[in-house]
Amino acid sequence: RIKIISLTITEGGYNLDKKTREFDFSNEDILYDLTFPKRPGTVFGYIAAGLRKRISADAGPVTILCCDNLPHNGDVCRGAFLSFFEKADTQLYHWAKAHISFPNSMVDRITPATLADDVQRLSAMNGQEDLAPVYCEDFIQWVIEDDFRAGRPAWERAGVEFTEDVSKYEAMKLGFVNSTHQMLSFPGMLAGYRKVDEAASDERIAAYLRQYMDLDVAPYLSPP
Repeated sequence: RIKIISLTITEGGYNLDKKTREFDFSNEDILYDLTFPKRPGTVFGYIAAGLRKRISADAGPVTILCCDNLPHNGDVCRGAFLSFFEKADTQLYHWAKAHISFPNSMVDRITPATLADDVQRLSAMNGQEDLAPVYCEDFIQWVIEDDFRAGRPAWERAGVEFTEDVSKYEAMKLGFVNSTHQMLSFPGMLAGYRKVDEAASDERIAAYLRQYMDLDVAPYLSPP
């Protein structure tokens, strides 16, 4: 019945060598999963074990949807999993190449780390004892390449944007969000601010950022 396996395991979860960006087969946990495939301990071994059952049950294709904050995250995910499958199981590797899609996606929503003080503060605000609250900004954007081998829910009804190529959305985010955060960090720090919203409310910094986006970002982007 499973049609989509979604992942949010952080950039480090894809087990890539920091220099070569190749899959790291020296990792002890990976070596364990290759040696003992029926008792997996990593995401790669765990999904491989499930896919072997899927193959034996002739359950059909599936989509692995990476939601981590990585450029071309589906491509990164594909490379990592296929590298593991190729080493672990030749049959699984060839089946996966033919039956699994890895669409790229982009998620944009600022979600700060939840600290101990935040747990108490948010529980008091909500009137509930929530031991693992998550809070975030109002803005949200989720863009996914529409490549689902076994179908998908109508997520567009909840605001998801589907596209053939997510790269232009990634460039927009990097240009207008990530780079402007860096641009305001130094003057904001020197002006005595410690939070982005405080720095951006300073008209001097706001004017500087608007000029930067108008002159140095917008002319070089191709909107989706």
